Amino acid sequence: MAKNIENLRDDAAAIAKTDTVADITKLDDHLSKLYRDAVGAQDSTSAVPVVKVVLLNLIVYSRNEEDAVRVMSSVGRIIGLHPCRSIVVDDIPSKSGEPPATVSLVCGITERGDRTLCGDIIRIHVHEDSAGAIGSVMPLLVPDVPVFLWITGEIPDDSEAFDDLLDVADYVISDSRRFGDLALGLSRFLGLQTSDDQERAVHDLCWTNIHAWRESIAQHFDPTSTRQYLMGLNEIVIRYSGGAGDRMPQMTPLLLSAWLIERTGMDLVGVSFLGAECRIDARQDDRPVQISMISEQSDAGQGRLSSVTIKATGENGVATFFTQGSGSEVSVSEECAGICFSPRTIEIPPEEESFLVSQILGSYKRDNLYMDVAHVVLRILNTYHER
Repeated sequence: MAKNIENLRDDAAAIAKTDTVADITKLDDHLSKLYRDAVGAQDSTSAVPVVKVVLLNLIVYSRNEEDAVRVMSSVGRIIGLHPCRSIVVDDIPSKSGEPPATVSLVCGITERGDRTLCGDIIRIHVHEDSAGAIGSVMPLLVPDVPVFLWITGEIPDDSEAFDDLLDVADYVISDSRRFGDLALGLSRFLGLQTSDDQERAVHDLCWTNIHAWRESIAQHFDPTSTRQYLMGLNEIVIRYSGGAGDRMPQMTPLLLSAWLIERTGMDLVGVSFLGAECRIDARQDDRPVQISMISEQSDAGQGRLSSVTIKATGENGVATFFTQGSGSEVSVSEECAGICFSPRTIEIPPEEESFLVSQILGSYKRDNLYMDVAHVVLRILNTYHER
């Protein structure tokens, strides 16, 4: 999958055109011109036609210039995997001479190489005009396909423009790692699922990012010989790349800890924080279990997992299960009596934003497990703050 993304990124770069739009009512004329130019950009003898494909609507909401610029690049790569109508809405102050909108065309070659699939990116500058947000976006949405709303930063609670966009969304995407106040941000995000009496699915890029880690850890307990240890947990140590000033663990280790708590039927007892370690005291069938999240200085990205060690007691005594990350791989090994897996290495997908969003766009399901785990995270955070 990672290789496919790289290939599509290179192909898309070959045919990528942008135009400014002074009159947003004439946006369709600009798009038509870009598609005509894309046809002309190919060899006239080529048998590969340009095809406009729209599988979904992707609205991206941004409240600062840095996020808007970053996401424009990500959306260009996403279109290679999910041809769509993409609308980037800037809810930020205007700049002198800035046009109301820009439109870009991005094309990529399918894996079979039989067609050139194109999607378009429309960037609209709202300029704090909430009426202009929905009034500009609604006519651009392609009917009869799902609408995804991707929030690039904090969850807004004071923007009519955002509220209007939320009303038309079937799915909402955010990244809980970008929340300044984890408890407040996560609570607002989860609330979007049923806001205004409207049901919609919510997806967290942080949760999607740890999928390979969850799969690797779960593999320890696939065999019957090791499954017994899941009900005899003693200690779990999660190490991750953090900052010296962290007052609480970052969202990645919190979600992983909450997933382990939820999946193994543990009850939360207390949370304490000492130096670089956050300790969760839990109980499993009236037995104490300690979960430690330890922040370590590292060149890896903030919050990136480095290792998970699980100690448990079974019929044959104590066993230890190791899951360690290094670059694009996770190594899995065990120390236990009886039958254990031999050490093995598992490749993990890239952590780049465009790949994570692409994974979510490929699924139209609600993630009920995420909702359960996220509420455990909230209990952890609230338990710590109530100390």
